Amino acid sequence: MDHDAAPERRIVITDDFGQRIQMSVEQLQVIVDEARSGQITTLVDAELALGVH
Repeated sequence: MDHDAAPERRIVITDDFGQRIQMSVEQLQVIVDEARSGQITTLVDAELALGVH
């Protein structure tokens, strides 16, 4: 959480390679809701079934 950032960039996620994405709390909530509902799992499973790595 970057409290000094503009609201639309307040959430900061950094991957293992140091790449960062920034988003609003509302955008993060959408991702959390999709994860809870299984939508993200369904998407990942479909991509893996196609052999996408």
